Amino acid sequence: MAFWSAASAPPPCAVQSSSFADHFHTGLRHQGPVSRKSLPTSQALGRWSNGHWRNCKAAALLRFSEEEIQVDEWIGDLGIMEITRVPSALAAVLRQKGLGQAVDNSVSDQGLLAKLYRGKVVRGDLMGTKVLLKAYPVETSSDASEMADNELLAHDRLQANMRFLDCDLITKALGSFSPRAGPHAGEKWLVLRDYQSISAAQYAQTAAAASEKAMGMKDPQQVLAGRRAFVREVIRQAMQGLQYLHQNMRLHQSLGPASLLLSTSDEKRWQQLRVRIADLGLSVDASDSALYGGATLAEIWDNNTYIAEHGDRRKLDPPNKMKAALWNRARAASAFTAEDKCLFGIADDISAAGFLVAYLAFVPFCPPEAVDGPTLQRLLEGPFRGDPEGLQEYCSQDDRWQEAVSFLNEADGAGWHLITTMVDPQWRLRPTAEQCLKHPWLAIK
Repeated sequence: MAFWSAASAPPPCAVQSSSFADHFHTGLRHQGPVSRKSLPTSQALGRWSNGHWRNCKAAALLRFSEEEIQVDEWIGDLGIMEITRVPSALAAVLRQKGLGQAVDNSVSDQGLLAKLYRGKVVRGDLMGTKVLLKAYPVETSSDASEMADNELLAHDRLQANMRFLDCDLITKALGSFSPRAGPHAGEKWLVLRDYQSISAAQYAQTAAAASEKAMGMKDPQQVLAGRRAFVREVIRQAMQGLQYLHQNMRLHQSLGPASLLLSTSDEKRWQQLRVRIADLGLSVDASDSALYGGATLAEIWDNNTYIAEHGDRRKLDPPNKMKAALWNRARAASAFTAEDKCLFGIADDISAAGFLVAYLAFVPFCPPEAVDGPTLQRLLEGPFRGDPEGLQEYCSQDDRWQEAVSFLNEADGAGWHLITTMVDPQWRLRPTAEQCLKHPWLAIK
């Protein structure tokens, strides 16, 4: 049941197609493509049928009222780090019921927390659709408000692309609403498709807890072989999702095990596994219009209409806080041109993905508490940065890490090369997501 009073709720509004800012009543509407490569613009929705949009040009977002959404259960909190800090790629900050404290101690109860709920749509064309709800506490922090706007804007622009309708690598947003009365008045609620998934962080912790039990089985090597195939498939699909984001000029900027959603944790069903990237609250637009600061050709053509409807574009741009820290680091790394800034941002995501690969290669294969994300990150950023042989030798000395070492030793130790290359201190030497997918270690079936 919803936990606000229906009696005090405002009258329900009709579900309609709108941009992200319509949900939050800021007046901004996305018009035109997000890059000079001409991605289609958001259009009105067609008919929803059998889980797909029919007769529509793009999956535009919807504006809901709170009466159209039923909240069934709280499922956890998502810790939000200060935006001025560089996000930790290994921070599994999702605190789920039964999982205990998050592994990243830098996110405290005093920090920003987005509440996560499961529910369903109870009115309109989407009635009966299961949804995941993310509630941002905007009354207590402007950062949370900006992240909510940024996340919905990212989905709006990604889903404006016709190709997104056939993409199953990124979570899909349905829309949003903002309660105007009751205890949650003023909060910004994102409405996402609920895939009944678990995060890669949850899977890794569960697999680690089961690793000791697996060693006592009659054929532990069969269990480990299935786990290797499962983890490798998680990594493959995560890189495919990251490749899709980069092709559409979107930088994730907080990729980690908590932002990967897995359709199953059954390692025997790895061939049916579906991995989706979530949590775009810190993502950055790397399109031409964002980097060069000017309008695209399509926007220039439509400029008079846009100004007439919305006023001065400069006053309507979404907050720049999400990208400020990234571009500052880009300049510090001698990336000054728009093209170099874009390439730096892509390389920055690849570095985060490298830490993610290390996390997934170690944690599910080691006993609980034998290794964690911050430990791996310190090794990769410290004495063994760019040194796959040294990292391999060091890790081989810890008996608790032997299965992870064996996993990375496959294909003549190619796993160590992949990780260290992805986090190379020279950002220009890091591979793209497409190049990672062609790496020999990920090619193993």
